[in-house]
Parts: sequence; structure tokens; C-alpha cells
Amino acid sequence: MLQSASSFLPVLALDPQPGEKVLDMASAPGGKTTYIAQMMKNTGCVFANDLKKDRLRALQFNLYRLGVTNTVVTCRDGRKYGKAFPNSFDRVLLDAPCTGLGIISKDQSIKANRLQIDIYKCSHVQKELLLSAIDCAKVGGIIVYSTCSVSPL
Repeated sequence: MLQSASSFLPVLALDPQPGEKVLDMASAPGGKTTYIAQMMKNTGCVFANDLKKDRLRALQFNLYRLGVTNTVVTCRDGRKYGKAFPNSFDRVLLDAPCTGLGIISKDQSIKANRLQIDIYKCSHVQKELLLSAIDCAKVGGIIVYSTCSVSPL
């Protein structure tokens, strides 16, 4: 699957290993998830989660198309994963949903459609997701946080 550097570098930083249990907290459409599975040699278990049910179709299609068999797809609020699966994962990838401010050069409409309150809300959700990711990781586990936005909030 073709990906930009910003898409595959978080997975390289995560460095998933064969046989591990890995959580991709915001996984659709699945580019990073399929790369994680590839790095794990399709062993262990990847939990591919996304909050939005309508985005899961693309994720499931990409998993099937690329022959990924070690992945469980879930549709949960990632902020609640930490309570449901405390200390459960060797590695957690959180490519957090963001305001899109980091890609204004690609989509000028973002500049006109974002309000200050949107940025504050998104920042709050990102912090809650990161806290949940911390709760999900085993002691000594690895968490990679990435987002396209460079806002200082």
C-alpha cells in the first residue's frame, strides 16, 4: 500500500515485533494497520480500532486485500479502551484525529471551516486518547503518538 512518510514513520517508530499484541487506536482506513501486521509477519494480534463505523469498511477491505489475518477490528471510543483493556498491549499506536491544520497546504477549505473552539475540542480529545493509550500499554510497553496538526494546544 503506497503511503507518505508521515504515514509509515509512526509505524517504524512503533517497531512492532512478531508475536506481540498491538493496538492501533484510530486505524481506518488501515494503511498503518496493514504495515504493522506486515512488520509482525502476520503473527501476534493487532487490534485495529476506529470510532466511526462508516470508516471500518475501508479498513476491512484493505486487511482482506492484503491478506492480513492477525487483526481484530473494533469500533469503540478509543478514550474508553484503557478501562476496557488495562495493561494489555505491548505497543500502542495513536495517530490521533486532528483539526487538519497540518494539511492546509493540501486543502485550503480547512482554513475557512475551522473555528477556535474546534481546535480546543480536538486538543481535549487528543489528550483523553493519549491517557487511554497509556492505560492500555503494559508496563514497559511502547506508545507512539502522531498527528498531522502542529498546533501548540
